[in-house]
Amino acid sequence: MNKKDHKNEYQTILNNLLDISPNDPAVFTKTDNNFCLDLYKHFDEEVYNKVLYSKENNVPLIEKFTSFMIEKTISITDPIELINYLTETNFELSDSRKIQIQKHFDNQKNRIISELKARNQKNITFYKIFDKKVEEIFEQTSTWPLYVGFIFVKVNIDNKAIFAPLFYKKVSFEFKNGRTFLSLSPDIVLNEKLIFIIKQNNFDLNFSEDLLDLAPVEIIENLNNSWKDLYDFKVEKITSCPRFNAEEIRNSNLEFYGGFVLCLCQPTGGYARNRMLEIINDNEIDKIIDVEFDKKIYDEKIDKIMFDTNKSIFKITPTNYSQDRAIISALSQNTIIWGPPGTGKSQTIVNILTNILFYGKTSLVCSEKKAALDVISDRLGILNQYALELNISKFKNRNDFYKPIKKYWKFLQYFNFSNKDRINPEKIDKLISNDEINFISYLNKNKNDKFDQYLYFIAKLGDAIDDLKKEEFITLINLDKEIKYPTIKVENKNYKKELLKKNNLKFFHFFNKKWKYINKNHQNIFNHLGWLNTNLNELLNASSSFDKNDLTKIKELKSMLPKYIHKDLIDIKKINSYIATNITEKIKKLIEKNKTMVNNFSVVINTAKMEPYKFIKKFIEIIKTIYPIIIATPNSDLSAWNKDEFDYAILDESSQMFFEKGLPMLYLGKRKILAGDDQQMRPSNWFGFRSVDNDEILGNIESVLDYAKGYEVHEILLDKNYRSNYAALMTFSSKHFYDESLDVIDLFHLNEKNNKPIEIYDVEGEWINNTNIKENEFAISKLKENINSYNKIILLCFNKKQKEKIQEDIMNNHKELEEAIMTNKLLIRNIENIQGDEADLVIATVAYDKNAAIHSTYVGRSGGKNALNVAISRAKEKLIVIKSIKANEIILNENTGEDIIIFKKWLEFLELSDEERKNYIQKKEEINNNKLNNLKKNIFDELANEIGKYNNLELKDNEKIGTIDIDFAIKNGPTLEIGFIINDYSFKNVKDYLKFHDKIKFIKSKNYRIYALDRIQWEKDKYEIFDFISHLSLEIDEYKKDQTTEIIYQQKASKIYEIKALESREETISAFDNKKEIDTINSLTLENSKNELSNIYLEKENDLVVESKENFNKKDWMEDTYEYNENNSSDDEIEITINK
Repeated sequence: MNKKDHKNEYQTILNNLLDISPNDPAVFTKTDNNFCLDLYKHFDEEVYNKVLYSKENNVPLIEKFTSFMIEKTISITDPIELINYLTETNFELSDSRKIQIQKHFDNQKNRIISELKARNQKNITFYKIFDKKVEEIFEQTSTWPLYVGFIFVKVNIDNKAIFAPLFYKKVSFEFKNGRTFLSLSPDIVLNEKLIFIIKQNNFDLNFSEDLLDLAPVEIIENLNNSWKDLYDFKVEKITSCPRFNAEEIRNSNLEFYGGFVLCLCQPTGGYARNRMLEIINDNEIDKIIDVEFDKKIYDEKIDKIMFDTNKSIFKITPTNYSQDRAIISALSQNTIIWGPPGTGKSQTIVNILTNILFYGKTSLVCSEKKAALDVISDRLGILNQYALELNISKFKNRNDFYKPIKKYWKFLQYFNFSNKDRINPEKIDKLISNDEINFISYLNKNKNDKFDQYLYFIAKLGDAIDDLKKEEFITLINLDKEIKYPTIKVENKNYKKELLKKNNLKFFHFFNKKWKYINKNHQNIFNHLGWLNTNLNELLNASSSFDKNDLTKIKELKSMLPKYIHKDLIDIKKINSYIATNITEKIKKLIEKNKTMVNNFSVVINTAKMEPYKFIKKFIEIIKTIYPIIIATPNSDLSAWNKDEFDYAILDESSQMFFEKGLPMLYLGKRKILAGDDQQMRPSNWFGFRSVDNDEILGNIESVLDYAKGYEVHEILLDKNYRSNYAALMTFSSKHFYDESLDVIDLFHLNEKNNKPIEIYDVEGEWINNTNIKENEFAISKLKENINSYNKIILLCFNKKQKEKIQEDIMNNHKELEEAIMTNKLLIRNIENIQGDEADLVIATVAYDKNAAIHSTYVGRSGGKNALNVAISRAKEKLIVIKSIKANEIILNENTGEDIIIFKKWLEFLELSDEERKNYIQKKEEINNNKLNNLKKNIFDELANEIGKYNNLELKDNEKIGTIDIDFAIKNGPTLEIGFIINDYSFKNVKDYLKFHDKIKFIKSKNYRIYALDRIQWEKDKYEIFDFISHLSLEIDEYKKDQTTEIIYQQKASKIYEIKALESREETISAFDNKKEIDTINSLTLENSKNELSNIYLEKENDLVVESKENFNKKDWMEDTYEYNENNSSDDEIEITINK
């Protein structure tokens, strides 16, 4: 197939990359709408002149357009003319108001003039709304959208009207002292979309890129001179921008016009299309992702690495089991990492990048979402210095771009490797130890009916088992079970006396059967068992069914018991030093090769005068040497990198990236990693439409994640939700979008009584003209009520018009809420653009009533269920839903789409009770079933007996805390005080073992006070547990004054009494083990963990200790170190291996 045929086959993809659409202002510019303003008409002369003559400046925005509108409106005497003029100038007119103008012209005209005068006085409100629109687009696309465009090109190409600026000057809004300023950046960019279109039709606009360094007036003068003969180019410097309808543009030659417009647009994007053409022409489009037919290979590969104790992964942020599998999979094969927000996709990517950096590999990290890239960069901590951000539009000026480069270069220049920074392979934590693997294997081969008794025996005798001889064991199991024996160690001379005393016998009870037994056997018993400092009665009870061969099995079991002690995190400073050492070695070699280039690089970054895009092209060799990670957006120019040049290509939020934009990024990486969630919002096009061709295989694929899923790339679901503090906030999503595979549990709360995660208000408003005034008013009242109670709030509107009405009302009438918006404490979002945001409180106004045509609303159309899933999963603490529609008012029929069905189910969910919403799904426990086996029954009975002593506590079994059940819970009313998870060692394999501990770790991350108890731990520590329960009950009685008082006794209890730390094999055995440990772990949030890591280590006793940096550096962490392998081929995959 020739290149032309290839191009035709994938024409839809190429068209979508170009975004040719009448709605795209970079292709067809319409002035005088809300987001495209003619500077000459709209603003004072000073504004125009500053923009024209300045490279960089701040200019106050002084309007004249509204004054002109007032004068024009006063002069109009005809109702129809007034309606047409107001419509043309985007003055909002409802149908009813148009009728009123015709009926009551003078009255309506005066009211409109009054409104225009008010608007003139409140123009700052308009610009604040404008600025919020800029922020929204930038957050969603990572591409700056606010420019002043100038030098317009007009042409008709293939019956498509083109009228748009050739140049754009980057600008932004600033607000000072009640005034709006336009901040002019020195950066001028070309309209790449326009350039591409006209070049495709053989127009070659040839000019020097140095023009972009000039002021607009200098560019106009330059082109007036150089193009005057070629294009009849004569552009006026000071003029209004002409207005054309598409049908008026018929000229096939290029025409140029003057004028300046302040507009929202995204004029860049030529790189992605050019790269896609390269892919198509080289017949590579079907070769980008390679997959195996035999899907078992993927999991087998993960298991092989995960359960190999000679291999490790490096982690600088905490992980769970599913995240560990995702990291291993991503490093070794093409992988999709998916899951809803709050499941740790960003943390997983950060740990993947840590391993990539350590092993000397390279990676491209790409997302359209600025917030997603910022999160990754922030969580990399000090390692983010090895990542270069190519999202040039993110930086306000050149200094901002060069500042981190300069800092990093200085770090490399002064870097000095110290022995204390060496990494000892033996001290790197493994996902699982040899002892643990051997123990699971032992269980599968040797677990029998006596297993629990073996553990009971081990618990009672402890380490003394190691010294217990066979003849002593035989003596023990043959003891008369009717005799009572000493409970402590007794001296030989008193042993017989103690035995008689225990059995209520005197020295002269010669004919008593027990007396005879003691008289005959006391010396033998002492000789064999007198050295044991334990309760012989309990020991005898534990060994009641033993025979002489069981001692060997008991000792073997004891020797096999593993210790679950995992440090999890590696010192980020050591990782940093190791990476820096490798990079400085590469720089030294580069200096030997081209010292002049390196010196010039230093000059450029220190002076910060060169345009960033020129800098990248000129010093690409150095950039590739010192930056193993490149952070980019799909619009970033990556033309300096070629196919497979990166070892990895990571696409975050890939479910929101159009397929055609993501494919050129995947093309650059050998291994492809896609993170996202196809159950959330689909990709969105802010400025145009997308072509779809059902006849092309790839023509109707939306997201790049859909593309990878179509190839059946291996998928891993991150199955633990950490964001939501209440299960009820996520149970609906888990059931209807994640196949009930998502774990979500309540955060432990001291006072459950007043915590309602979901509040519903049926206000019975009316859906009129796409708004619901009653819901608007109620939403604002709820905002005022809660604005000081939460750190961050989102007001979510299910309708764009609803959002605009509320936002305008707040800006004009509610100063406190306006200030909250300006500081981003309050976000106003509609359902289409809430993706990526989260807040402690979300207030949602649904707006629709029973008369609304739900099928035509955003949630009722195709993809609406995804938008609903996004909307209802934003809240961390509370969701308030304001609505005017009930579930039974939506009537379904055989043609009803799935999106409306899901919306109705959500309304039904809202109408459930709090408890029903919390327990909306019944998730099957994969490891611990709900049957009370012997161990569970024994512990439950003993706990029940103890709890029976206290009337303020009760014991529950199989207690739900969301999607997870815990075996037993001690509760005080609705409050769960202590939880118990029983480990009966019913692990079928290593996966079960890791999942069990992962479950405990997840529960503990939500601050629950949990005991994970096996038989040994229970027998060893139950009396201390009972003691704590006693103190807890006393505290409840003392501090819980009545049913309405806040419960503070738990806090007091921890100060008065702390349970003795248990000598546990389980890192998460108890939330009471060590208060310092609890406080430290709880403080290690994902946001601040990177700052704490270097000060934390685990001692052998498993007590978490925080030390000063001075003391920490004195620790001897040095032995062997990793050797940097210069012979590593760039296309070798990472071998996660420890060199021994």
